[in-house]
Amino acid sequence: MSDDTAKLLAIGVLAVALAIAALALMRRRHAAVVLNGTLALLFLAFEVPSLAVYLWDPEGYIGRYGAAAIGDLRLAAWGAVLASIAGACSVIAWRSRALFLWIGWVDNLPTVALLLYLAFWFRVF
Repeated sequence: MSDDTAKLLAIGVLAVALAIAALALMRRRHAAVVLNGTLALLFLAFEVPSLAVYLWDPEGYIGRYGAAAIGDLRLAAWGAVLASIAGACSVIAWRSRALFLWIGWVDNLPTVALLLYLAFWFRVF
């Protein structure tokens, strides 16, 4: 991923997160739930492949990426848990109260902040 692509992704994710909050405040709960669930699925798609590769062949993963990559796996696991909670809250919020939408939205915020940090300040990409 190039530096420009990472910045566009981070800005897009931030824009979607702000749009979800705006839609929820305007009482457009179903639209906000769909966007929040989509954002959670996107974050889950970012995290699950590295976890699956590690679970499939732990020795090969460590041989390829090194033992220091285990710390990255912990971060990926936390991201996957947060994205799963956000997705579940989005499903519950479709029929239930808007409180679950806000819980799911708050669960997506750490990943949004991490993407912004990596794209603009950390210079990984």
